[in-house]
Amino acid sequence: MFNLKPLGLCACLLMPFSTVIACDDSQLGPVPATAEAITAVKQVMQSHKGELDNSMNDEEMLDKGSQLTRTIFCEAGYSLKATWAAWAQDQWSEQPAYDGPNGMALRNMMSISAYMIETNPQQALALGLIDEATLAELKALSE
Repeated sequence: MFNLKPLGLCACLLMPFSTVIACDDSQLGPVPATAEAITAVKQVMQSHKGELDNSMNDEEMLDKGSQLTRTIFCEAGYSLKATWAAWAQDQWSEQPAYDGPNGMALRNMMSISAYMIETNPQQALALGLIDEATLAELKALSE
């Protein structure tokens, strides 16, 4: 079974979850790497506690967990796709804004979608977690 403990976000989200994206994030921007923004996302995350079912297989858990992550970001007023794009672009900066404790907290919250991107990039694109350009940047960062 898929071990959720390293995926900070989803370890606490166990129970049935059947919604696709419950929020329109198409006009939203990225989560800034600030304590206030991270706190806002964490508060929404708490409201979704218990929404993943631990009996799901790995593929279902990744799919539903990634959808839930996108929904959480959206309900907090941000776009997961835009956040991934900002994070990937920021890694090329001389002084990345997403480095440091707030950036690390944000990265931990995006970890299940990161796993989805690594293991099934086409599904990550289909779920709207990332776009083609961000996928290319993330691949370049990992090389």
